[in-house]
Amino acid sequence: MSMSLQPTHAPLRRSASVAPAPAFAALALASSLALLVSSQARAADPEPRVKPRAPSEGRARPAPDANDAGDPNDRGGTGPNTARKGDKAPESAVVREFAEGAPIWVVRQAFHCALDFDESAGFDCYAPLHVENNRNNENALTHLRRYQWAHFRKWASTYPQPGKGFALRVSRQVPEKLDDSHSEVKIFLVSRHRDNAAPITLRREGGHWRIYASSL
Repeated sequence: MSMSLQPTHAPLRRSASVAPAPAFAALALASSLALLVSSQARAADPEPRVKPRAPSEGRARPAPDANDAGDPNDRGGTGPNTARKGDKAPESAVVREFAEGAPIWVVRQAFHCALDFDESAGFDCYAPLHVENNRNNENALTHLRRYQWAHFRKWASTYPQPGKGFALRVSRQVPEKLDDSHSEVKIFLVSRHRDNAAPITLRREGGHWRIYASSL
C-alpha cells in the first residue's frame, strides 16, 4: 500500500509590498545615476546666472559739513566748530605786536578785560568794545553779559601763546588785507581747548573798530 506524504504547512506567500532583490538593485542604481547627473550639472555651472553690478567709479560723496546746519558765528555764537567754507587763508602766525586802533588791537583789549579784572569790572571794560546795537539798552547788555561775555571769560586763558609777553595765534583773517574800503573783518584765533579756530567779527563804527560778533 503506497502512501503519499502531504505537506503539513501551506507554502509561504510573498508579500505584495516586498519587491524582489533585482527590483531593489535597479531602483538604487537609478537613484545614484540621478544624483551623479545633478552634481555634474552644478559643477559645470559654478558662476551665478546674474552677475553683480560693478561698483561706481565716481568719487565718493563727502560727508555733510557739520557747519552747514547753521551759522554758529552769528551774534554771541559759541559753537565749537566755527570754521566755515570759503574762509581759507594763509598759514597761522603768532601776533605779539598790536597796533593801537587796529582790529587785532581791539581783540587784545577784550582779552585784557577778561584776564586782568574780576567779572564785574571786566564786563564794564568789555562792553564798550562792542558796536552800539550790542549794548544800547538793558536787554542787549543782559544778553551780552549772560552769553558772549560769560563764555569768553571762561575760555579766554586758553588763547594766549607761550613765551614772553602777550601773544595770540591768528589762524586766518577775512579779508586777508584791509584798507579803508573795508567795513568788516573776521579774525580766527587758535585756542588750546577747541579743534577749530574761533572767529571774532569786527565792524567799523564812528571811525573805530568795534566787536560785532564773537565765538571766542
